[in-house]
Amino acid sequence: MRKLLLFLLTALLTLPALAEEAPVLSQEAQLLRTANRALEEKYGLTPHLLGLFDTHVTRYGDAAVVRYLPSSRPHPSLAGEYIVLITEDSAQARWTHDDVDPAVWQSGSLRSPAWGAPQLTAYLLADSFERESFDAPYVPGPDVFPESIAEFLASGYNGLDDETTAALRVVDVTLYLRSDGVTLWRVYFYHRGEPDEINYSVCLDGDTQVLLHATVYTGGIG
Repeated sequence: MRKLLLFLLTALLTLPALAEEAPVLSQEAQLLRTANRALEEKYGLTPHLLGLFDTHVTRYGDAAVVRYLPSSRPHPSLAGEYIVLITEDSAQARWTHDDVDPAVWQSGSLRSPAWGAPQLTAYLLADSFERESFDAPYVPGPDVFPESIAEFLASGYNGLDDETTAALRVVDVTLYLRSDGVTLWRVYFYHRGEPDEINYSVCLDGDTQVLLHATVYTGGIG
């Protein structure tokens, strides 16, 4: 009994030491942690902000390169791309907007042509509809829609003949993700008619491609 108590006491005394040990990380996890720290120190990018990027690790002998590639949200031209070169004794971070005057993005303005940590933070705090205006338009391939654009227009607008449909030009196709998880396709068309310019908008369910509503704008003011 005394030996058992002694064993339990020894085990309990060693628990705090075990808890303080660092978790075991894979090589890639260690590289990502090093790269994340380098970006936070140089650009103020917290792990939460870095969640907006896809990471790719490439090893070159004893060195490694970690690339942070932006998704379509926010637009890649705004967020830019980050690269961290990791060697045995250093981690050097670079950004595609390094040549931009830091005052441009340090202002925090969402109208800035280069988005640093202040803009990315404001983007995450904005509502979903405000964020959409800064996202890259999603242009689907020809196999996304089960029907032709002409058929969508014919079902959405009564009396839209084939000649008018053929003169339409698609100006934007965007896939929206609402805050409730519902996805919507929004297709915008443009047609210069007489005497007014006419614009059309068709909204489709993102999963079923069912036509939800269609809108026509005439004279440039709706």
